[in-house]
Amino acid sequence: MQYLILHKVRGEPSFDVAEKTTIGDEEGWILSTCGHRAYPYWYRALAPMDIPEDWPDHYQQPVEKKMRISMRMFDKFSKMTRRL
Repeated sequence: MQYLILHKVRGEPSFDVAEKTTIGDEEGWILSTCGHRAYPYWYRALAPMDIPEDWPDHYQQPVEKKMRISMRMFDKFSKMTRRL
């Protein structure tokens, strides 16, 4: 389940979407958009929403572009060697 949370970012109040999770032996919060840990001062559960399939996507890319980016990343990582 996702929550709207109020927390501090660089000393300022900020709203974000986060998920409750277990981190080690304790309950924690992870920001859904970036994966960073959060420490909410306030939170409220978000109701599930159904968005129509044809609704525009903020990160929508043509399939060809996705393939080019994926292949470029594969080439980059396949050439990396581990340094000891």
